[in-house]
Amino acid sequence: MKNIGRYGQITALTCLFLVGGWGLVMWPEHGQPKLPTETLTIVNTKGKRSLFTVELAITPKEQMAGLMYRRFLAPDAGMLFVFAKPKIVDFWMKNTVLPLDMVFIRKDGVVDSIARNAVPYSLTNIFSADPVIATLEVPAGTAARLDLQPADRIVASQFSADCSRLSLKDPRKPLQNHLTSQRGVQLRPV
Repeated sequence: MKNIGRYGQITALTCLFLVGGWGLVMWPEHGQPKLPTETLTIVNTKGKRSLFTVELAITPKEQMAGLMYRRFLAPDAGMLFVFAKPKIVDFWMKNTVLPLDMVFIRKDGVVDSIARNAVPYSLTNIFSADPVIATLEVPAGTAARLDLQPADRIVASQFSADCSRLSLKDPRKPLQNHLTSQRGVQLRPV
């Protein structure tokens, strides 16, 4: 390789910083790039079903950034944080511009608890009531608009029960049919 000299090295490093560093400079202002999405259904105890398109935050890096710096979130959009195993989780609103509702979800898709109207930029920790496998962040006011309560259901591929076959009168009790996962494997009733 040709020797480009000291001036050339400085120029090359400056160009690399400007080009490579531009993404680092732009990221905080606009949030992380849009993540892969999935459609999920929220089913309340009255049987009302609402479809949402959610970004999937799977890796620790994606989960750490979450919805920070985002300036817009559609009323039927959100971010689903999926964890490797059930655990009590906590979130904060550092660098989060938008007020959010946080829905904490057990591994069977049942809503464990809800934190409504989380305050933007707050450093206060917001905890799930019990161990959960996922947390859904949606625009503030969504839980009230949908009359979402603990024991309601979230239907998505990440949860072990096929919630479409569950009784809506008492969402904690399945119908008499055996539940079947999306892969056709029989599951025990919840």
